[in-house]
Amino acid sequence: MEAQWLADIRRRLAAFSPAPDLATALQADLREAPVAFGRWLALRHTATYGLTAPSGRLQAGRWVEGWIAELRRVAGTDWPHKEEAHFAYFHHLGQTVLYYLHDAGYAERARRAPGRRVLAYTMFRPEAVREESAGAVARSDEWCVDWPERDLADVLGWAVCALPPAEVAGWAERFVDGYRREAPLSPESGPFLYARMVFPSAWLSAAAEAPASKPEHIGRLERIARHEKKRTAGIARLRRAVFEPSGLTAPPIPWLERS
Repeated sequence: MEAQWLADIRRRLAAFSPAPDLATALQADLREAPVAFGRWLALRHTATYGLTAPSGRLQAGRWVEGWIAELRRVAGTDWPHKEEAHFAYFHHLGQTVLYYLHDAGYAERARRAPGRRVLAYTMFRPEAVREESAGAVARSDEWCVDWPERDLADVLGWAVCALPPAEVAGWAERFVDGYRREAPLSPESGPFLYARMVFPSAWLSAAAEAPASKPEHIGRLERIARHEKKRTAGIARLRRAVFEPSGLTAPPIPWLERS
């Protein structure tokens, strides 16, 4: 099944030939090419729309299960310094996102939208986009099959961290506009984008890596916590400045955006 899956992907990507000007634009810094990047990603999604996958590669409809596993893995750790590590804050945020997705119709979407699957990146890397747009053979270990919102949310989350705060909203608006020139983006995408962007995967992954009793690990978690809270503030600004005017209705998590 894996070999057939990879062959299907490579066949689809071989037929995916964006205009030369699009590929050229993506060889520069992606921060300088939001419209071209949005168009290229939409075309890639269109080329792989409806993709099937082996069980281990499928992520569409499995967000909640994966996030619950992350929360349980950290909650089951014997932590003597939970307060210093911001455990309560991030565990509560993770649980809140699960309820948020439930209220957004996650279960119904998982049942009725299997065909919306596309080839997505397990973890977005700008370098992977540059390599693939230049015609290089992509690393298949970075592939999964998921909803388009996975890539879109990861790219927008990257922009929040990679760009000066004053430039994020304008870049994101142009990126979303570029995507929509090539593929539709339904209003119901908003909550799924927002949920994926604010779920604290970075902190949870770090917290699960080593015993929190070690002072150096506590210090690392504190640094990640500060970064995550700063990132969340940027996401809140992005939601107000880009999502709402673009029709991507995504209700806020009030306590999160106030904090």
